[in-house]
Amino acid sequence: MAKTQNYTIVFKEPQSSVEDAMYLVGGHFSSIRPTIESGLINGQITTVSQSLSEDKKTLSCTRLWGDDIYADLLLLDSAANIKSLIENMEEVDSVDYGFSDA
Repeated sequence: MAKTQNYTIVFKEPQSSVEDAMYLVGGHFSSIRPTIESGLINGQITTVSQSLSEDKKTLSCTRLWGDDIYADLLLLDSAANIKSLIENMEEVDSVDYGFSDA
C-alpha cells in the first residue's frame, strides 16, 4: 500500500527558503538521498505540500510514496533512524517525522 510521508522540522535559526531548508536536511542523508531524488524525478514520490513558516524556522512537508520506492527506502534505512538523525542535527530544535498508509 502506498505511504504518506509527513514531517515538520523546527530549526534553531531561520532558513532562507524551503529549498535551502530541504537541502540542509537532505545533505545529511547521502545514503538515501539518491533514492529520494530518483523517486521524485520518476514520479514514484509526489510532493503534496511543502512550506516554510512565516518566521522561516518550521519546514513542513507531505509526500506520497509508491510501494516500490518505499520498499527501496526501507532497504537503506528505517523511518525511526531517519527521525533520530534529524533530531540530532545541531541545526534542528525538534522534528515530527513518519509514514502512514495512504
